[in-house]
Amino acid sequence: MKWVRSEGSLVRGPSWCVVLTSEEFTDFKAQARQLLDLLQTVRQELMEDEQLTLECATERLGLYLSGLPGAFSLTLTLYYGRSFEGDWPHPAGQEVLDELLALG
Repeated sequence: MKWVRSEGSLVRGPSWCVVLTSEEFTDFKAQARQLLDLLQTVRQELMEDEQLTLECATERLGLYLSGLPGAFSLTLTLYYGRSFEGDWPHPAGQEVLDELLALG
């Protein structure tokens, strides 16, 4: 996945795209880190085939993970000032989180 930055960050999924403000993109990266930390914590307590739904949100956006711990979809929802929802099905959800972590 490529991130395009100018006055905002272009984020895209299989059939959608949205430009995030710098504040939204900062929240997006932070929520991704928090979601992965939360996944690592609960993964130890789940059975192998147990489904889960995790959520991390700020006033600007929400990031939601659902599915199996190793095979999940990811959904981005914008709240502040505009409404938007886009998702990445499995395996793209994990790829998006990995890319966001690599950005630092």
